[in-house]
Amino acid sequence: MLRRPGPLASVERMFEDVYRVDQLASAVEESAVEALDDLLGGRTPAGYKEFVTELGDGVCSGYVRVYPPARVLAEYESVQDRVQECFFWDDGSSVATRDDLVTAVIVADTLGGDEVFVHPDTDRILVLPREESGIYAFPNDLRTVLGWLLTSGTLTPALPQPPTFETAGRQSHRGFAGAPGLTQDAVAEAVAALAGGARRDDVADGDEVYIQQFLPVVGGYVFVSGEGEDLFATFSMVTSASTADVEAVTEALLGAGLVRST
Repeated sequence: MLRRPGPLASVERMFEDVYRVDQLASAVEESAVEALDDLLGGRTPAGYKEFVTELGDGVCSGYVRVYPPARVLAEYESVQDRVQECFFWDDGSSVATRDDLVTAVIVADTLGGDEVFVHPDTDRILVLPREESGIYAFPNDLRTVLGWLLTSGTLTPALPQPPTFETAGRQSHRGFAGAPGLTQDAVAEAVAALAGGARRDDVADGDEVYIQQFLPVVGGYVFVSGEGEDLFATFSMVTSASTADVEAVTEALLGAGLVRST
């Protein structure tokens, strides 16, 4: 079945509206995209070039990873072999069969294990879910697929918009455990003065409730889930953040009643 994107305000502008968690440079050169285009026979998805040359190598909304060209070129054959060996999407045979995927090239995945392939022969993008035996097909436009992955609620709960982007492989993390009576709001408010008015996401999806307070001063965020003794906070920062700023956030979290766990 041909799927449509979820309710993004503007799929065409989604890369312009992305919230940069950090300001690290990881953009890809256009020449690298041209090499990938040769592999795909000129059928590189619409929006792919803009994503990797403007944003680079990283994670979108903590969920989707768009592969840079070098990774696609290095891994596509081994990924194809794995898909052929482990194919279980028989309920998607009306969309694509095992044989159809021989020429498909992976260009993205999710942290949940779902994989996104370009199928040059049909000029479509195929999403192979990790937990389903069907296959989702889309027009050959990466923005459409990202819009669906991030907002439709099909493979993961719908994520806050506009999307966020965090550069890959440049972060370190500290974990903190809660205490009786401690609330998510109290933790977020403890670091609010260091956030400089930056974005805060309060998300409630069924039984899952969490807060993510972004912290531009360290190129990261504090992510809080649970309440009281079950509360857990993750403090993420770029490895190049100043020691003074990192310690200021850490002290604010400890002052709120959290206990360092990692």
